[in-house]
Amino acid sequence: MIFYILKTIACLSLLLAFYHFFLEREKMHRFNRFYLLGSVIVSFLIPLFTIETTVILPIEPEYIEETIVPNEITTSPINYFEYLLYIWWTVSGILLIRFIKNLWNLLKIVKNNQQIKYKKAILVLVDDSISPYTFWNYIFINKDEFDNKEIEKELFTHELTHVTQKHTFDVIFLELLLISFWFNPMFYLLKKYIQLNHEFLADNNVITLHKNISEYQYLLLNKTAWNNNYYLASNFNYSLTKKRLVMMTTKSSKSKILLKKLAVMPLIAGFTFVFAERVEAQKKRSTLKEVKSTKDKVKDVHVYNDKVTYTYESGKVIVKKLSHLTEAEKQQLPPPPAKKVKKRIPPPPKKRKVKGKTPPPPPPHEGDHHQKSDEIALTRFTADGIKYYNRFGSRITKSGRVMKPEELRKEKMKEKARKSKRVLSEVKQPKKVLPTRSSKAIADKKEVKPNLTEPTTFKKLERKLLTPSSDIKSTRIVIPK
Repeated sequence: MIFYILKTIACLSLLLAFYHFFLEREKMHRFNRFYLLGSVIVSFLIPLFTIETTVILPIEPEYIEETIVPNEITTSPINYFEYLLYIWWTVSGILLIRFIKNLWNLLKIVKNNQQIKYKKAILVLVDDSISPYTFWNYIFINKDEFDNKEIEKELFTHELTHVTQKHTFDVIFLELLLISFWFNPMFYLLKKYIQLNHEFLADNNVITLHKNISEYQYLLLNKTAWNNNYYLASNFNYSLTKKRLVMMTTKSSKSKILLKKLAVMPLIAGFTFVFAERVEAQKKRSTLKEVKSTKDKVKDVHVYNDKVTYTYESGKVIVKKLSHLTEAEKQQLPPPPAKKVKKRIPPPPKKRKVKGKTPPPPPPHEGDHHQKSDEIALTRFTADGIKYYNRFGSRITKSGRVMKPEELRKEKMKEKARKSKRVLSEVKQPKKVLPTRSSKAIADKKEVKPNLTEPTTFKKLERKLLTPSSDIKSTRIVIPK
């Protein structure tokens, strides 16, 4: 924080020095006004910039001696920075009270006196014999002089310039800066430069409107004896020095003014390079070549990732990086623990659906927990025959030999051939040949259905059935075939 404030003071002092020697004497008052206000903002921002630089330095070994420091009662040092903060806030509080008091006095004068609206301002008629002064939109003048019309037109023009160009805003902004940073001497100098620049602006406006320099200078000299006690207001005869009188008759060339305006940009760029904070991308690193211990001995060494933890007999613990160890210390490190390698167990073979009931798996051999690779572990009954598998899921023969890829390929081709033949036999069945007869034989052989009963015999039988005789107890009906 202190280093940042010192950078701010140094940057602002150089900007004001450039203004004093190159810009103040030129007739470019509006540019100077914004330059002075902008120099405050620039001086606060430039130290916040960071410039990253890459620095590659050789690695140099270092020797560190480790000693046991007895436990002593340590006393905390006095923090002087806290006392400076207390002084800072105390003085700032006093200046703030003073600022509020003066502001209240001006508002009280406005409220207790007669007010008259005049163009873009408000005239406040005061009984005291004062020189005209301005605060915000209010122009304070003597009541008797206003009634007797003794106030010159140049005075009204001068004060109206302060009102229209809002010079009170600059004054209040500087007062708040002085309240917060009262210890910065550059702000007091900046305030004088800004208020004098306000007078240059007002004088230039009076000369351009009234075009009588000699009479205006004579008027300024007559009003020098009047003094005002309001430091927040813009006074008519503020800083009536030789600079104001000389500035009225000064002539400046446009090319010279333009060059000085353009020189501000490289000036700010240079100050940024000088006062900006620098960050090194690569810093100097040192390796610990040797560690000398006077009394204490190492009790335990523990390695975790890239750090080594040394535990001494006295209970002292030191943590170092592996990159900082020497070759002799690396050889003394414990060997790394052996990694446990998990055996990969192949997945069990997938169960295939077989038509009919699935045969039960063969019973395991008693006392034989680890089967050999050439023993039959699984037997499957399929439509194409019996297939044997070992415990790894590979196809084997009945004798236990692992089948070669060529044998498996041939077996698959045979299975495909058998399947294709079976499908063809089912699809391509021979058609049944029906016996054919000639049309002549069909025409010759005509079947005639025989007449079972003649009509006469049928009527007799019907009559007999409908009129049974009384002698017969039971009637048996016989239908001829």
